[in-house]
Amino acid sequence: MKALAFEPIVPVETTQGLHFDGSERPYYSGPAELLGMHTVTRRVGASTGPSFRVAKGVYWRASAFSSRPIRESFVEVDDQGMLVVTNKRVIFVGHSENMALPIARILSTEPYSDGLMLNPERGRSMTFRTGSQDAWFILERARFGSLDQRVAETPRSTEP
Repeated sequence: MKALAFEPIVPVETTQGLHFDGSERPYYSGPAELLGMHTVTRRVGASTGPSFRVAKGVYWRASAFSSRPIRESFVEVDDQGMLVVTNKRVIFVGHSENMALPIARILSTEPYSDGLMLNPERGRSMTFRTGSQDAWFILERARFGSLDQRVAETPRSTEP
């Protein structure tokens, strides 16, 4: 983990058949799941009111029905595939969806213990489960242009 944060990173070989221009190099390639937030709404309510017998087998019911919506949100795997981070783009090649996002168009990222979330300039945020934080470290280094060089560690305070 420390090597990813501070040492120069060596480009990797991808097996996805992706082609890069002359100055673009892949630094991370691994399996990933694209996660999506979904919401289901159901209505819960009851019917109230009296029922009057008009004739044998015929009833008239003066009733009212009231309900309220219950919204349930959950995270679900939308697609599985390969996540590739280069010095210029983040590429996801999935079974049902492919995307390529230039690093310059990423406003922020958020690390998770088993993946990362990207917040692009336009569109919805994307959450990837990769099994580690390696993709996030490499993406952050790519965003700041420090993939090929050593990053100075923050000196620790020695105050009493």
